[in-house]
Amino acid sequence: MEALNDPLNDRQVKTIKPPPHRPLNSNTMYPDPCKHQYLFKPQKQLDQQFQIFKQQDSIFWQRGLYQKSEPNVLKLQEPVIIVGDIHGQYYDLIHMFEKVLNYPKDIVLLRGNHESRAMTEHFTFRNECLNKYKEEQIYELFLECFEALPLAAVVNNDYLCMHGGVSPQLADADEINKINRFVEPPLSGLLCDLLWSDPVDDSQAMKVNFSENKERECSVKFGLKPVKALLKKNNFLSIIRAHQVQLEGYKMHRWGGAQAFPSVITVFSAPNYCGTYSNKGAVILIENDKMNIKQYKDVDHPFHLPGDIDLFSWSIPFLAEKVTEMLFAIVGQNNAYSPLSAKELENIDFSKLMKDYGKEEKKERNEILRTKVMTVARLQRLFKNLRANSEMLIQIKKNSSDGKIPRGLLLSGSPAIRNAFSEFEVSRQLDRENEKYPRTSVKSQPGARFRMPQ
Repeated sequence: MEALNDPLNDRQVKTIKPPPHRPLNSNTMYPDPCKHQYLFKPQKQLDQQFQIFKQQDSIFWQRGLYQKSEPNVLKLQEPVIIVGDIHGQYYDLIHMFEKVLNYPKDIVLLRGNHESRAMTEHFTFRNECLNKYKEEQIYELFLECFEALPLAAVVNNDYLCMHGGVSPQLADADEINKINRFVEPPLSGLLCDLLWSDPVDDSQAMKVNFSENKERECSVKFGLKPVKALLKKNNFLSIIRAHQVQLEGYKMHRWGGAQAFPSVITVFSAPNYCGTYSNKGAVILIENDKMNIKQYKDVDHPFHLPGDIDLFSWSIPFLAEKVTEMLFAIVGQNNAYSPLSAKELENIDFSKLMKDYGKEEKKERNEILRTKVMTVARLQRLFKNLRANSEMLIQIKKNSSDGKIPRGLLLSGSPAIRNAFSEFEVSRQLDRENEKYPRTSVKSQPGARFRMPQ
């Protein structure tokens, strides 16, 4: 497989091998479709894309058929490694799928809150499927696989594992097996809570049983009492869940006291979440009746332009900066005039200046010129900050509640832009809107699918 040439030796991430120089042919693709080729994200022909999904010996068919036959609650025995959210971080996902290919019955995938039609349409998953594969049917196949995912697992008869948490309707773990999981998750009820609920803050754990989950705008928050009742009823030791980013990659909810075994454990396996949180990832290892936490940091991945924008769009701020530099040089040639301050600029009567522009009044013409110099100077500063901080600004825009750069940030300078995304808590606050259940109605309806055999 011939790699892409790098004559200038200017690849941004030199630890990652270059992608293939040409699209892969079928002989190269089919023997090992995920383990190596997908790491390079090659451009594949459309017929190859269909074959990957339609082949009944592919990972999607094999895994989908296997998952359909599984119960809602899986029973597992040690040794077990429990992985929390990876949130679509591509290399982590591919690493996991490598293991699924080689050990299909030893890797268990549970459904999370993002595996639904509403969430995949609200964020970018559906658009990516349409952009990369050009067919709605492939998106529908993914949804069918998502619906087949089990909802929970019990490890060693000690640990109940799910994505979200417990529910007012969950007194016995056997209740989970009565759920019809092959549906779109509702906004309330047991299925919703298993995917969306969160523990209350530690200070409220002893006071609250269940409360409204305002951050998610669906489901509930749960405290110690219902957790203890569920653990006692089923003779479990603890509940292990994911769903919330943690600075250290995990959190022990020791609601029963510092010396007691944690009633709830949160594990989050996506290091440096969204490329901004600077958090560690973690997994839980259960072996020989012992539990250990393994933490890790993010690894190198191929360089790509933020927001998946194309090179031309990325270049616009550079071009705009040069244009404003030229404009500033033209209008600022007369050095007799100093730029107006922002306060002076606000007090100018522009309508009067434009009305009297044709008169031979040198002072007013000078004011117009000074105004132009000031305006172009502000534009120059804005585009300079936009060009110098493009990547951070795109991240801020992506995670802000309204999808826009905060007002005034571009004129605040580079330090303000860098500080806007430098801290874990600030990143989590900006990302708060993305943690909610989307209120927009779904755009697509279930249609023709590559139906898997029953």
